[in-house]
Amino acid sequence: MKIIQENYKLKNLDKIKTYFFYNKKKNSVVWGLSRKVKMLIEKKEFKVDYIIDKDIKLIGTLYKSIPIISFEDFLLLEDAILVILGNHVEYILADINKYRIRGEVYIVKEDLPSLFQITKEYLKNNYTIEEKKKLFKELVSMIEIEPHSYCNRTCWFCPNSFIDRRSVIKYMDLEILEQLLKDLASINYDKKIAFTRYSEPFGNEVFYDRLKLVSSYLPNAILHANTNSDFLNNETLHKAYSSGLRSLFIQIYSNENEEFDFFTIDTKAQRIIKRISDVDIKLDFIRDDWIEYQCTYRNMSIRMYARDFKKNGVNRSGIEVTNKEVNRTSPCTVVFTDVYIDYNSRVVPCCNIRSDNKEHKAMTFGKLTSMKNSIFEIYFSDTAIKWRNSLYNFNLKKKEPCISCGFSIVNKTNSAVQYVSSIID
Repeated sequence: MKIIQENYKLKNLDKIKTYFFYNKKKNSVVWGLSRKVKMLIEKKEFKVDYIIDKDIKLIGTLYKSIPIISFEDFLLLEDAILVILGNHVEYILADINKYRIRGEVYIVKEDLPSLFQITKEYLKNNYTIEEKKKLFKELVSMIEIEPHSYCNRTCWFCPNSFIDRRSVIKYMDLEILEQLLKDLASINYDKKIAFTRYSEPFGNEVFYDRLKLVSSYLPNAILHANTNSDFLNNETLHKAYSSGLRSLFIQIYSNENEEFDFFTIDTKAQRIIKRISDVDIKLDFIRDDWIEYQCTYRNMSIRMYARDFKKNGVNRSGIEVTNKEVNRTSPCTVVFTDVYIDYNSRVVPCCNIRSDNKEHKAMTFGKLTSMKNSIFEIYFSDTAIKWRNSLYNFNLKKKEPCISCGFSIVNKTNSAVQYVSSIID
């Protein structure tokens, strides 16, 4: 059975909100009392009439005056539209596919696992430039660029521990960057542009200039950065915000021989909190391998967290971060959905491959230029297509460096296997 039925509609959340704004008489039903559903209700982003949940303890109760019902109750509703969003969309679809739903089903496209958004078109490249642009815009959800090469740290889990990123600072060629932005502006690219790779973005003033530049070309894109927080304070945060930054991950790192516990992490967190007092920060949750803080600052999305790399890290560039043995057969969707561009304008397959590592030099997809070889041509290059074909399957063991990579593993469910088979057959 197909996971996405003919009467299911894949839509971006903003389009679903617009639909309900003009169709207020219809019953809107969301699946599951998830964190994302709670946020949607809290912000009153659109009218929610019912919430479906499988937890029998919740069925028959109210959340913010909204009735929580069973799926069987939903099937009895007249003129109802089901909206599926949040985590585990694949498993929800597997459940509801057992039933015949009369009404409309809307799936929030950005929440559907990327595996199910990939189509046959991304495994070949015999297209016109306009077709390439269209396909690129439909699937690519993040472009990560590296405006400068500098990082002040040599963390034990990072290849910067043996690749020099401190002695000489190199910058992405401005002419090439502007050509990239012109190309992206031609498709009105409106998803995430990240400023990180293996640099510390806040470590060089050019970061703020490049934020302004990208924002001027791509006003609808979400500008994001990861930071080790060493250069972060109220002043630099405000400067980044004023320059266009709207998403930030503040990462709290442990030393290699340090115990990963709340006291150790919170001590480091409090030092950061003092420096960014303009941000309202409180503890969000604690797991044995992850500690996260909830952050509120204007309309910027900020996460501050610590992770235990020994438990959830990824071995890369010959560094053994975790002793978990990985012998990968899982597909990888990163080479479809993400684009990574190093400071030297070279495009690489994923975040764990870097062109300044001599072992990875031959793995680049291509090099951007100011005159030709656009991002669309490189994304659909023969090299990129070969990588995607080699990684979009469950049956074959992957080659190095992917064989030992535990990043973005796809669960081998019946629906996932079935979908992949339908694409590659």
